[in-house]
Amino acid sequence: MIEDQLQMGREHCAREVLEPVEVYTDQAMTGRKKDRPGFLKLLADADGAFDTIVTGAVGRLSRNLTHTLEAWDLFTLRGIQLYSVIEGPQNFMTVLLQGYGAQMLSEMIGAHMKRGMQGALARNRTHSSAYGYDIVEDAAPCPGHPRHLRAKAETASTTMPDPATLFEGAIARMEQLLSDPDLVDQTGQFLRPIIRRVVLIPDPAAQHGLSAKLETDFAALLAPELEGLPPAHLMC
Repeated sequence: MIEDQLQMGREHCAREVLEPVEVYTDQAMTGRKKDRPGFLKLLADADGAFDTIVTGAVGRLSRNLTHTLEAWDLFTLRGIQLYSVIEGPQNFMTVLLQGYGAQMLSEMIGAHMKRGMQGALARNRTHSSAYGYDIVEDAAPCPGHPRHLRAKAETASTTMPDPATLFEGAIARMEQLLSDPDLVDQTGQFLRPIIRRVVLIPDPAAQHGLSAKLETDFAALLAPELEGLPPAHLMC
């Protein structure tokens, strides 16, 4: 959380008798991009506004090594010291290593999430089964089901966007949120209406003997993709 990082910085400044002149943050934005308002203002203010930068970790500046080194060159040119609360005072070598590690971690998380989601899509698994229900393959259709709903479904099926395309869009959005620690706040907001229950299941093969089963709301997952569709499409 950004507030936790700010508290770390405030405590360090108090210990070292440093007077904060500005706080630079980029709430719920990925550190992979350079065009972040807080980051750009930090670079602009490096021309005389301060002589020391305190950050929770070098990876908090950026998750792109090129951007990290460009910022370091600017700080060095301006005679600005960079201090990481977790990693200590910085020099070129430590910035290089920490910046490289931050970028690799971000890329690794993104690759793992993409692989897992592609595997789930290949297995036609969009979510787990509804709790307390089983699929009955040979069940007879409900005799009281209104005929007009069937006709509406047949009409909507010709104009409804491809479900695979909708699902891929939702997965891409989830992948972006889950793969970047900087977007943890948005991730929580996105997952909260989707995950309905977490069920612990005995699993001898699991490390602690238990597996977690997430019961999800598929409609909530696709809600942003379905915006603007006629109600008939959504009903069907």
